[in-house]
Amino acid sequence: MALKRHSPKITSIKDNDGEEIATVHGLSFSAITTLININRPAVEALFEQFSGREPDSITETEVSAVGQSMFETAPLLVAQIIAAATDAYEEWDGVSDTDNPITTIMDWPLGLQWAALEAIAPLTFNAGGGAK
Repeated sequence: MALKRHSPKITSIKDNDGEEIATVHGLSFSAITTLININRPAVEALFEQFSGREPDSITETEVSAVGQSMFETAPLLVAQIIAAATDAYEEWDGVSDTDNPITTIMDWPLGLQWAALEAIAPLTFNAGGGAK
């Protein structure tokens, strides 16, 4: 049997006025791998900080610092996920006066970003009948 072309399911993201802000699709394995690679230095630094240590040697201050760091970088990760699910970089040339898609997404209200993530998750994990 030949492979059939897959058209991913998409969902509209609308603001409170019902205006469509974007359409999102599920993330492919390739997109997820790209997101991991983009954020690899932060993950490796976290691993190196605690690798090989006894649990009792990890201080509350260190754990708090990690939590603070994650809290500070979460908006960027959320924007990267949404950018991948909207194919935002396909329309951005990096030369014109239009803002970088990450900047645009990070300027969205929190509720709109949350709505996008809620739409992306089932499209990523349920679309092919896989993990639910």
